Amino acid sequence: MRSFAEIIELVGAKKSGANWLALCRAHDDRSPSLAVAEGDDGRTLFTCHAGCDTEAILSVYGLKWEDVLPAREKTRDKRTTWETRDIRGELVAEHIRIDTDGKKRFVWRRDGQSGLGGMKAAKLPLYRSEKISSFSNKKAVFLCEGEKATDAAAKLGLQSLGTVCGAHSIPGADALSVLADWDVILWPDFDDTGVSHMSRIAEVLDGVARSVRWLHIPGAKPKWDAADYRGTAEELRGCLRQGPPTIAGPLVMIGDRVSSDVRELERLHRGDFSDFVSTGLESLDRRLGGGLRRGQMILIGAPTGAGKTTLAVQFAIAAQERGLALVVSPEMSADELVTREIVRRSGKPKWHRSPWVGEHLRQEAEEAHQRAAEELRLQPPRVALMDSIDVRLEDVARAARAAQEQAPLSLIVLDYAQQLAGTDPKMARHLLVGEVGHRAVEMARDLNCPVVIMSQVNTVKDGREKDYSFRESQILEHKAHVVLLFVVDRDSQGRVERAVFRARKARDIALFELEVDFEPSTFSVRDLGAQQVQVRDWTAGIERDDDQWTSV
Repeated sequence: MRSFAEIIELVGAKKSGANWLALCRAHDDRSPSLAVAEGDDGRTLFTCHAGCDTEAILSVYGLKWEDVLPAREKTRDKRTTWETRDIRGELVAEHIRIDTDGKKRFVWRRDGQSGLGGMKAAKLPLYRSEKISSFSNKKAVFLCEGEKATDAAAKLGLQSLGTVCGAHSIPGADALSVLADWDVILWPDFDDTGVSHMSRIAEVLDGVARSVRWLHIPGAKPKWDAADYRGTAEELRGCLRQGPPTIAGPLVMIGDRVSSDVRELERLHRGDFSDFVSTGLESLDRRLGGGLRRGQMILIGAPTGAGKTTLAVQFAIAAQERGLALVVSPEMSADELVTREIVRRSGKPKWHRSPWVGEHLRQEAEEAHQRAAEELRLQPPRVALMDSIDVRLEDVARAARAAQEQAPLSLIVLDYAQQLAGTDPKMARHLLVGEVGHRAVEMARDLNCPVVIMSQVNTVKDGREKDYSFRESQILEHKAHVVLLFVVDRDSQGRVERAVFRARKARDIALFELEVDFEPSTFSVRDLGAQQVQVRDWTAGIERDDDQWTSV
């Protein structure tokens, strides 16, 4: 086995935070997408974010399995390959499932090369399209999601075709045209995403297919599909319906919630905010009705360079008084987080330590930084960081659940949505970013802690007015309980003139605009004095001085 140092030199990987990145030669890579890491046992791990499989990566760099794996464990991936052919039977692409150490992933191969060569998955034919010429027009065609489910339906003796583009998009009109003048029965995966996938297909098939019906499988469990069905083809006759199945959660009777909600109002009356986690900004906590509420997803948007990471760290430091705070930031290493906190606590910028400032300033900064560092050593904050560049939301949820078994979890901060969305050639970018919001809502409810998502926003100008839209996905806004914009105005020299939190959406509180003191050089956001703050209640349309707000 070759050493990790040899291999990163061979592939030309460069250090990026806590990770090593290189251009992947297994595809036309113009931005480094190949992550190289060292395993606990010394093995070298490759992850191409464009989807190249390990075999192709090893081959293009002239490596063998024995070069990257310990001698005792020369394992190969288990592969399952499905061929996607057009109606004439010509091979268009191969879809490969790769199982490694209990984990699965999928890659495409076309014309002997990794990936689809620029072709979108939605443009691919339906799986088994070449079989339709042998189907009987007197029988219906079952449309399933994915090759495995489609094969399972075929084994039942059904005329089956399958989508191959993933549940977050649908096949194009050309792919679905093979179903023209057929009776079609939709067999969705039994979850919201699967039913939505088939619902959009049903809209396209309206007026194209002779008829469209749905299968409702009694007793189906979440995420079940045709591969999980244990009945006979004949039994499916009684499962046909005109509309999609309803994926319903457990019913909650309103009357059962009265007692707990009364207790919540009583806690509010007593000033008991145990259901909330402080942001570290008293004025913002008051506007939010007590702080960041447990079980809710809070979305904070800011333009590039406006201070998203500063807010992420400051919220985590404030929340750690109530339990462990988890920060997920692929762009920030643990060393950077610690440096930021030393500078914030000391109130002295890093540049005061440079040789270009006066000796007095340097001495003051050195002493202040040392005091802050000693404070951190003696009383380390309960803040954990996940900084892997390829961290997945499944990894975050798993780590959070494991942490909660050891100690209470106060907050999860995801910095930021667009970075965590990852890449998937089969899924539109806005859907990937939206999925971050969906998973965050699930985590907030399951773990009963607030989840804060930082997001980039675009500046939108309408005449003299300036507004902001969430970059690549407005789905995040729809999922969030509270949406805040952090808007920073700067002068011609780049100095902060004004920093404002603007509530764009809030389910339980009035919308507001709150000015704060933001000092980028010390990574600090602070409350302004009561006499300086003007709070605008958007719903009432009036302005009031902050000192008039004597209670929440």
